[in-house]
Amino acid sequence: MTEITEYQEARDLGHKHYFTGRPCKRGHLSKRFTSTRQCVDCQYIRSTAYSKSDQGKLRSKRKHLHDTYGLSLEYVESFSNCKICDISLTNDRGPTGRCVDHDHSTGKVRGILCNNCNRALGLLGDCTNRLENAINYLKYADKLIPEDWLNECPKED
Repeated sequence: MTEITEYQEARDLGHKHYFTGRPCKRGHLSKRFTSTRQCVDCQYIRSTAYSKSDQGKLRSKRKHLHDTYGLSLEYVESFSNCKICDISLTNDRGPTGRCVDHDHSTGKVRGILCNNCNRALGLLGDCTNRLENAINYLKYADKLIPEDWLNECPKED
């Protein structure tokens, strides 16, 4: 059977791949995509290289922001300071990197924060009572906090 008939048969049967038994022009002996006739190994090598390139990383970041939060990269990068600590935000993934803060129960975006402030809210479980307890702790760290000052977080169902 020739490659054309193998391709046509796979396409007619609705298969995503077909196998010719012959190596591609780069020497890979693997399946081919029915949609493009491309070697699966060659396509994997190209897509992996692209996703590691600066252009691929930027595209992935744009897609994540749009698909997850409905935001553009330009909108997120328009925020220059954290809404909590007012530190200058950067584009890296470090402590001052931009983070989209959102309510985990509703998915609603609340603002753009630095990585540290975003993590702090998450570690406190987005609970205002825990945050108030932390504030009282810092204010009165040298004194014993009375039990009636402690606020309990609402129980999750």
